[in-house]
Amino acid sequence: MEQTSQVRKSGRRLSRTRICLLIVLLLVLCGSIGAYLYCEVWLPRMEAEETARVAEVKKTAEQNYGNRPLGKWDENAAPRDVMLEKYAALYEENSDLRGWISVPAFDIELPIMRGIDNEYYLRRSFSGSWSLAGTPFFDYRITDFGTLPRNTVVYGHNMRRNDIMFGVFQNIRTVEGFRKCPVIEVDTIYREYRWFVYAVFVTNPYESQDNGYFFPYNCIDTSDASFEEYIKEIDKRKLYTTGVELTPQDKILTISTCCYDFRHARLVVVARLQRKNEPDTPDVSLAVANPNPKYPQAWYDVKRQTNPFVDDPRWLPD
Repeated sequence: MEQTSQVRKSGRRLSRTRICLLIVLLLVLCGSIGAYLYCEVWLPRMEAEETARVAEVKKTAEQNYGNRPLGKWDENAAPRDVMLEKYAALYEENSDLRGWISVPAFDIELPIMRGIDNEYYLRRSFSGSWSLAGTPFFDYRITDFGTLPRNTVVYGHNMRRNDIMFGVFQNIRTVEGFRKCPVIEVDTIYREYRWFVYAVFVTNPYESQDNGYFFPYNCIDTSDASFEEYIKEIDKRKLYTTGVELTPQDKILTISTCCYDFRHARLVVVARLQRKNEPDTPDVSLAVANPNPKYPQAWYDVKRQTNPFVDDPRWLPD
């Protein structure tokens, strides 16, 4: 009898253990489902709604005020007094606003911020709350938005699962994609600008991914001679030739986002500022694929290919 009682007690303890384990597993499962729904459903929806709200504010102001400046340029004027009136309401919400990107081909309408560094808006929404998708932002080294530097650099996320940020630029990795999207509109809060896509290429953010070398595509200002060498480096890397000309006298826009060719890879779009008296759209029929673009060593490693450019001279800015 005593032995039977001990067996029963042991069975009850085992049952309680199983019940506790089951409860823990259910809690873990519920937590995992909740985290998934938060990250994959609720948060993207909130981010999309915030993006749509900001775009609507800008659209309404644009309809009311067009391209009218608030005031005239004056050395002593505050930025708020000389910006385009269509950006004034959003600037009142967040004074980090410095511009806007429109890509009609992909229905992109997004604010561009400037933070204290190149990390601040990686995970912040326009309103400043935490955001997985972040908000596009200018390189923090750009300080004068009244006159653009030689290279205006903009960063933004490629969320891979949706295209609410810069994931759509994956669509212009081919000649066919470029022909659908040859123009990018990136304004500052002071002036409107049109940019013609010149090159698209894949690069690396870390020296260890390219035999100890990082191509400094995000330099802001260089001399004419150095910029000429920079153009040559882009020409080696571009996935296709667009037919758009680029000289040291031009200003360029560089859009940098992540891609997934290898770990931490970057997709870079370089566009040239529209010249005076140029048509609003370049001749897309001139675009031709590059049969052998230059990639970082990490790309060749993933593809298990030999790097034919490994001994190429390496460009560095001034």
